[in-house]
Amino acid sequence: MLNMIKKEKGFTLIELMIVVAIIGILAAIAIPQFASYRIKAFNSAASSDAKNGATAMEAYYSDVFQYPDQITVTTVGPGSAALQSPNSASNTSKWNYSKGVIIAMTVGPTSNNSFALVAKHDGGDKLFATNCANPTVTSTTLLPNSTVTQPAQLANCQ
Repeated sequence: MLNMIKKEKGFTLIELMIVVAIIGILAAIAIPQFASYRIKAFNSAASSDAKNGATAMEAYYSDVFQYPDQITVTTVGPGSAALQSPNSASNTSKWNYSKGVIIAMTVGPTSNNSFALVAKHDGGDKLFATNCANPTVTSTTLLPNSTVTQPAQLANCQ
């Protein structure tokens, strides 16, 4: 008789189990890293919005010689905050902020001569703050599900 052995083509069960195990190990390594990258990206968006907010406040101040009225953004971005002079509705400019970022700002009580601003992304774990006395953005790590509160009033920054 001739050699009548059929050659079956395909993968064995052991080969398939090894491939599934390797994919599982790679996923176990990659998923936590992906989550930390997302948190870093959320924090970067909030930090950037805090810097942009301070820049918008200072640009507004250079045009009008006072900071705008108090602004509290209660909705989560994307959006924009209108910067308006207490004396004139015509001196209005906008400051845009990113999706998921919550902004709170306080303007000084006398002649709108100071401001403090905080920003937090609802998916991030840090609160970013800046003010007219110290325009660099500082960060504070928060507990999960923390909310953004009004920043404290400041002394005269003129």
